[in-house]
Amino acid sequence: MKGAKIIMQIKKRPVIWNRSYPTHSNKQMVAAAWRAIKKVLKISVKKLKEEWKDMNEKHLQELIKEIKYKAKCGRKRDSKWANYKLMDFMKKELLPRTCTCQQKKRAIAKKRNNTKMVRRKEVTTTVRHREKEEYS
Repeated sequence: MKGAKIIMQIKKRPVIWNRSYPTHSNKQMVAAAWRAIKKVLKISVKKLKEEWKDMNEKHLQELIKEIKYKAKCGRKRDSKWANYKLMDFMKKELLPRTCTCQQKKRAIAKKRNNTKMVRRKEVTTTVRHREKEEYS
């Protein structure tokens, strides 16, 4: 319940979360918005920022799961996280930072190839090391 209250207060203050908001880059305006939320919820600014960061990361994880599931199965995945729908206003802010499934597939393939190369080097190094021991 506390998370929902924090989300609703932050949603009312786009200066905090909307990067295209005119005063978003003004640190004093952002700090004033955090202090206003602090007064309403009676939670320290530090704790509010930690909670917001955690919820933002959780929302991003859930959003990525939804995108992957839709690409894989062709239908929408319903998140089990209670605050997911409350955080819908953040989709526009987060989507440019998430990559497409095709990009993810390329990244995974690249990682696999690098892993194979590392394994090949380890095997080659081990074989060469054994050969040196045999000739010594």
